[in-house]
Amino acid sequence: MSNACILCDSSKSKVVAEIPDLWLERLDKIFKYVQCENCGLIYQSPGLSREQLMKYYSFEYRQTQAKKTYFHCIGLRRRAKIVTGNRNHGVLLDIGSGNGEFIRFMRDNYNWEVVGLEIDCELAKTSVNLHQLKVFCGTLEEVNFNNNQFDAITLWDTLEHVPDPSNTLKEIRRIIKPDGILILRLPNYDSRDARLFGKYWCGFDSPRHLFVFNERTINELLMKANFHVEYTRSDIGSYLNFIKSIQFWMIGMGFSINFRRFFLRLLKTPISRLIGFVFMAIKDVGGKGSELVVVASPSK
Repeated sequence: MSNACILCDSSKSKVVAEIPDLWLERLDKIFKYVQCENCGLIYQSPGLSREQLMKYYSFEYRQTQAKKTYFHCIGLRRRAKIVTGNRNHGVLLDIGSGNGEFIRFMRDNYNWEVVGLEIDCELAKTSVNLHQLKVFCGTLEEVNFNNNQFDAITLWDTLEHVPDPSNTLKEIRRIIKPDGILILRLPNYDSRDARLFGKYWCGFDSPRHLFVFNERTINELLMKANFHVEYTRSDIGSYLNFIKSIQFWMIGMGFSINFRRFFLRLLKTPISRLIGFVFMAIKDVGGKGSELVVVASPSK
């Protein structure tokens, strides 16, 4: 990847954080994040290539992603409502579809025709074999979908992993219908969590997150790709992300694994979640939630 900013092409940047792989506790490898001095976009420098990046999506990482709870099901319903609140039916492409749970949910509960795209071929095979879903393995550019093919395209916590999000958005613009809807969810650098936790904020997730956006930089990137932003919100996923940031902080501070497990289990109990949801609702007022959801449509 080039060290120039993908948003404004400036090569002037300042270091904002140097962070190890906290999720998988590979503390010996440090990755640098810089902020463009011209437009404010934050990105990994030097950025990892696709081949280098795949080394950090190990079996252990996929296992942590696969754990599901009752509250996770609530999250699926909230995602679905964002889609159905903007489009009633049609063909949906989910980029970064993982094990296919979201597109299966949309197919089974809302009768959408669904397609998945997943760079991890093992996860893609799971979607096909277990749930009889249509899931392609590879990058968006490699699959080469038809022009104007999809009514809705979603990227849940995906765009920040992509080596060239600008090019990805341009390709999405080609394959989405003129009246289609694009939905992104991605970490919000303007969140109070980012300020509170600093380099331990889960929105970095070094080294898997290559870019860290705020509302202004993602809106500008979408405009550059010929999209119009309909609205943004930041009230989804706050509590679980808050817990993940606490986990990263405890790892970085050297807390024992037994204490970490005890404390994280405590935070995930129903009473803790209930208190946490109230706290998050207050903390995230004013668009300061840990994640942004952006709903956009093709510019006319």
